[in-house]
Amino acid sequence: MSFEVGRKFWIAATAVIVVVTLFVVGRNSLHAVKIKRQINAMTREKEYYRTKIEQDSTLLERLQYDDYL
Repeated sequence: MSFEVGRKFWIAATAVIVVVTLFVVGRNSLHAVKIKRQINAMTREKEYYRTKIEQDSTLLERLQYDDYL
């Protein structure tokens, strides 16, 4: 019994590899977009909290002196 690997097999194997590759690349691309959005959101939060800390620090400085009470 001889098993010959023909042209149809290689076409099917190539098609399967291409489909799997596209699936993996698609998932990675979606994940990269999701991570980028999270980074942008965290950057905005960082700026918000940085200004909040500056305001609170200024308030604490003012509370140390009787002139501002």
